[in-house]
Amino acid sequence: MPRLRSPWSIPLASRIILLFAAGLVLLQALDYFNFTVDDVFIPIRYATNAARGEGLVYNKGEFVEGYSDPIWVFGLTAVAAATAGSSHQLTLLLGTAKAVSFLFGILTLVLLYRFTLRLFEESPHARLYAALAVLSGAMCAPFIAWSIGGLETTLQALLYLALATIVYAVLKERSFGKPVAAKHYLSLLAISLLLLLVHPEPIMLCIITFVYLYILLSKPERWRFLRFSVIPFLLGTAIFLVWRWVTYGNLVPNTFFAKTGGLSVSPYVNGVKYVLSSFGLLIAPLLLIIPFAYTGSRKRDPFIVFLTIAILFQCAFAIGAKGDWMPGARFLISIEPLLVLLGMFGLVTLLESIPHFTVPGFPARAMALIAIVIATTFAMAGRTAFRGESRGLISGFARLKGYSLLGHEQVALWLRPRVNDHTTVALTEAGLISAMLPDTRILDLNGLMNAGIAHERQHGEAVNVESFLSQHPEYVVFHNDVASPILTTLATDPRKALEQDSLFHQAYQLIQKLPNFDIYARISK
Repeated sequence: MPRLRSPWSIPLASRIILLFAAGLVLLQALDYFNFTVDDVFIPIRYATNAARGEGLVYNKGEFVEGYSDPIWVFGLTAVAAATAGSSHQLTLLLGTAKAVSFLFGILTLVLLYRFTLRLFEESPHARLYAALAVLSGAMCAPFIAWSIGGLETTLQALLYLALATIVYAVLKERSFGKPVAAKHYLSLLAISLLLLLVHPEPIMLCIITFVYLYILLSKPERWRFLRFSVIPFLLGTAIFLVWRWVTYGNLVPNTFFAKTGGLSVSPYVNGVKYVLSSFGLLIAPLLLIIPFAYTGSRKRDPFIVFLTIAILFQCAFAIGAKGDWMPGARFLISIEPLLVLLGMFGLVTLLESIPHFTVPGFPARAMALIAIVIATTFAMAGRTAFRGESRGLISGFARLKGYSLLGHEQVALWLRPRVNDHTTVALTEAGLISAMLPDTRILDLNGLMNAGIAHERQHGEAVNVESFLSQHPEYVVFHNDVASPILTTLATDPRKALEQDSLFHQAYQLIQKLPNFDIYARISK
């Protein structure tokens, strides 16, 4: 009987999948072009002040680390210095942040393709698996949205994936009984130091990774590992912490105090809900096949164990942070590529258990078409869910403005002629409004950029009204849009605390209502 041949070859099916994935990324990026959360403008304000010679501060003379992404602030500071004096500086800074985050998103997909090829290089279908991995990332609406969002989210995803590639290289050389190349240890060091500057929690994942590798390495290899990776990382971490202490007087960012504290269980329950719902947003089609990654010959694979540890760690962080008010599973975007890798391991284990799967007559066309249909359906479902969280987001196809924070812009334009460098304005949304009022002192009622309010939050108090009144803000601006309980890290509501207090109403009156905002002014006496 003649051998059946597939209408499409594996290379052709892979190219078609990759082409479709590229189109899916482009269409979604244009659609989500206006996706910009208010927090993007916090590092922009820090960068602008640093470029003006004020230091890394949010308000002149107030050294509070109200950002959690040092490397992002450092990079934007260089851009702010290069664009100093430009009337379009704010737009240029936002455009740079969005372009760079998109670049990191694309680089993550490129690395995902190359790494998947390497993982399954012995399979005749390796190119198809790699293409399917890229398609799995491209069909994830939150991943593409955050790629255009302007924060460090996709940089963290890229570095987590790069960390996984180095761990795999080390484990592979270990399995062959060969000495691990020094370049792998040095790469591990470089990635770990970058992760130290991206966000607060990766330092713990780096330490967990070091411990895991140390346990698996042979005794003669451990000293080289300590010498090339661990000890230099600890020295780099110590230098960074000393800088942070000297600059800000704390070993952790002020955001840590603003987002932690309280003994209530319900916020952590919301954190669990946040993680479970995030899996649905990120990888729903892969959830049924990921369990197969833990069966057969791979169930004791040390690399799969590492992927599992990294994923569980980030989930624990999201639960400990009590979820997140930002849409699109932001806290778990960093492990989306790792989840895809687990999905690929599960898929390959499942397919290779099918008789005659590896013969040349493998139906590549059928698999490609099925994958494209699933990807399209999931991307559209993800779009609906993401836009449900991002209420009011204008499609980039309808309006290529760059952000949809129109209410914030109106507040800033209303305040601009009424404030000066001696004015204090209290805000519950302290990003875009503050960036448009660079010389005005901003009192952040959420405590991210205010140490006093941050410590009040940590002790379960929204805001101390008497302390607030003693700072005499001329205007108080409240945001009306209330996030879902699952999408919040702040267990206390400053607006509720102030509006329910008689002292506040004795000192302030509502004078202006704008879309999503109420503005109170201090009563003259």
